[in-house]
Amino acid sequence: MKLIAGLGNPGKQYKDNRHNLGFMVVDQLAANYKAKWQDLPRFNCLQTEITINEEKILLIKPKTFMNKSGEAVTKVVNYYKIYPNDVWVIYDDVDLELADVRIRKEGGPGGHQGMASIIKYLDTEKIGRIRIGVGDNRKTGMTSEDYVLTNFPKKEREVIDKVIADLVQRIPGEI
Repeated sequence: MKLIAGLGNPGKQYKDNRHNLGFMVVDQLAANYKAKWQDLPRFNCLQTEITINEEKILLIKPKTFMNKSGEAVTKVVNYYKIYPNDVWVIYDDVDLELADVRIRKEGGPGGHQGMASIIKYLDTEKIGRIRIGVGDNRKTGMTSEDYVLTNFPKKEREVIDKVIADLVQRIPGEI
């Protein structure tokens, strides 16, 4: 069994924010497999299950807010006895240009607080990650914290929607 955690913030006001790109990807992945989300309060996340290459994959969306993502991920990992190297995390990255995708099997948090939380709680950097560029906040004069809480303008959202569609097709071969 593997786990794919899409990171974001819960609530309608954050739904289309750059910071919710991880949620957007797992939402599309679940939709492609016709999977329905369940609210699991004991894990503080939404969860669904799909099968890729005959392997069960749990998809989750933590409801802990981005910076505490490790709390929900760890509860799921511990309950299902998932090895940390079978955990994949999908999230936004302000250090990558819009639509750039980087996939790695391990590494540090790179300044991303959600990933830092997961690394802290699981006590390892051997966690797969899929980082998706949301553009450079320095071009806007906004802080990173404010920038990631903005929605994508229409043209950027069209680009991101294509990236999500392509990524959902790539994921089975990457994890």
